[in-house]
Amino acid sequence: QYIAQLQGQSQVIGPRRLHLLAASVLVIASKFEDEAVPCFEALAKSSAGEFTKEEVHVVELHLLEKLGYRLHVPMAVHHLPWFLELVEASGNLVLLAQYLCEVGLESRELAQWLPTDHAAAAVVLASMMMSKPEWPPAFE
Repeated sequence: QYIAQLQGQSQVIGPRRLHLLAASVLVIASKFEDEAVPCFEALAKSSAGEFTKEEVHVVELHLLEKLGYRLHVPMAVHHLPWFLELVEASGNLVLLAQYLCEVGLESRELAQWLPTDHAAAAVVLASMMMSKPEWPPAFE
């Protein structure tokens, strides 16, 4: 319903359009975090004929236009809460992981890392410093 409101419609979007939207969102998100963007043709093939690669591209552009092209690159601190939740962190462990994540933003070496790797490393290092398991079982 939320998506329908964005489009100025009062009706709920059907499964076909929702799958097309999901594929387009996947393409946009992968351009930020992944090393390779999903192939539009492969997405269309996996849809079992629900949409074409051209439709994925059109919806991607429409979404970007609706967002005013106001996107940002996710940073490690955006991913940190997910990893902290995985290890059920609280108190000082959360504070230490946040600090390590911030300090890492200034490191030239960490600029080469994916933001998810940086966030996970902050949690693992904080765990080690707090004498917790070096590699949290939730990361397996």
